[in-house]
Amino acid sequence: MVFICKINSIAVHIIRAQAAIKLVAFVNLLFFVPVFAQAAIQARYVQFGTVSRVVDGDTVWVQIGSHAKPLKVRIQGIDAPEICQSGGQQTQAALKGKILGQTVTVTSSSRDDFGRTVGMLHLHEQDIGRWMVSQGYAWVYSFRHKKGPYAGEFAAAQGARLGIFANAQTQEPREFRKANGSCRLSAYRPTS
Repeated sequence: MVFICKINSIAVHIIRAQAAIKLVAFVNLLFFVPVFAQAAIQARYVQFGTVSRVVDGDTVWVQIGSHAKPLKVRIQGIDAPEICQSGGQQTQAALKGKILGQTVTVTSSSRDDFGRTVGMLHLHEQDIGRWMVSQGYAWVYSFRHKKGPYAGEFAAAQGARLGIFANAQTQEPREFRKANGSCRLSAYRPTS
């Protein structure tokens, strides 16, 4: 009888240990798999190339190889005026003067709804998104009430009335698109 009680006691401990192991495995699955998945989603790709076209104040084409199609890059963290919007050609000209024909580093992690690569652009070691905002040629891109990566530079440029902020009537690109739609849909066709 004592022997059977000891076997039952051992069996209960084994069952509890197996349950604990299953619980630990489940907890690992809940917490660690999303971390690895998030790391995979946020993987960064670094490429070098020459800026072959400046579409507007936040989109450029970068020629990565001599035979490849250019990479269409949307500069991460900024929102510049649409090309058909007041200030749009001014921001395009500023960006053109800074990087057209220059070799840049593109650090990308995603694509937008238009199929463009979204990434940070660096000329030598200068962050071009930061430069555009600090010179008053772009808004910092905010998402879901987060200030965005260049909030300080944006406040300083706006306060000093630099670039497009010299005009007090300058409209935020997001509001312009909401009211007028995208320039891509209008009759306006920008020249490269």
